[in-house]
Amino acid sequence: MDINILGQLQQNSRLSNVDLAQAVGLSPRPCLARVKWLEKGGYITSYNARLNLGMLVDHITVFTEVTLDDHTVVVFDGGGLAERPAAYDKRVAGLFPAAGLTHERFRFR
Repeated sequence: MDINILGQLQQNSRLSNVDLAQAVGLSPRPCLARVKWLEKGGYITSYNARLNLGMLVDHITVFTEVTLDDHTVVVFDGGGLAERPAAYDKRVAGLFPAAGLTHERFRFR
């Protein structure tokens, strides 16, 4: 039951307790008790809004760290991924080596 409650709240954290209870097949009082228990237990840490970034900005830059098993797995025209990151995906704007032999940081457009 708790998984159903968490799933519903993850999809729409603005659900009223009555609507949540109906969605998970409980009456409102036990549903509210479960939500309070999940909050107290740390399973629910906050309620958030999902923003439509397309309405706020023209573009966004994302950095992510990737651990590769082998730098030579992806090869383009005899060159490795580190030599031609844009060939891997047109959204990749750059590749930055990080500490260690198998870590890379990609910058996406």
